[in-house]
Amino acid sequence: MSEFVIDGFTILPHTLIIEPAGFETCGVVARECWSYGLYCGDSLIFEGKDLRTPVGVSEDQVAARALGFLTLRPGDTEDEYFADYSQDQFAWCEENADMLGLCLIGEGGTETDDLSCYRAG
Repeated sequence: MSEFVIDGFTILPHTLIIEPAGFETCGVVARECWSYGLYCGDSLIFEGKDLRTPVGVSEDQVAARALGFLTLRPGDTEDEYFADYSQDQFAWCEENADMLGLCLIGEGGTETDDLSCYRAG
């Protein structure tokens, strides 16, 4: 399990927890499965076990991918992506998603592919 503490972008710090959740195979293609939880302060905003990556991707890279989709807002992608969002999740998106997503932008305005600099302990 890896914990990433992202502070300074929003009023409350955010914690992203990433944990390996096994493997799945579809034909000859193997994928690594991951669970995640995103907290705003002490409040759990998102959790799931539906994240899949190619085998061998680091937890730091998985964290960046997870945060990339967790900070999507209505208008960023198809409406059906948000079909299961609660009112609290929509409110969180409105208040935090844009600013928290800035941690995915590295020097020179390029997108970073890992969150190692936010790894706790």
